[in-house]
Amino acid sequence: MAFKRLTAAQRRALMYLRALGEMLPNPQDARSLKVLAKRGLVRYRKRDGIRYAVLRDGNAEAAEKRRLKRASRYFGWTESGEREHHESV
Repeated sequence: MAFKRLTAAQRRALMYLRALGEMLPNPQDARSLKVLAKRGLVRYRKRDGIRYAVLRDGNAEAAEKRRLKRASRYFGWTESGEREHHESV
């Protein structure tokens, strides 16, 4: 899925998150953070009753492992990518 370009406010909020790791959303950044959360770049966490915006971990290897595990569970794929129950010729 391709995303449109980020606006200046969204780029600024993402830059702050990359530098700090988390931030307390203020009214100026709330809309930008909401869009970034919709794209999967930001998550919200509560700590001591206060909601923080946290940069989502972009671990590609873990995501690939989850996709492969999900595919093997639903479609019968093995780790090599071949069918587990292939027909004999």
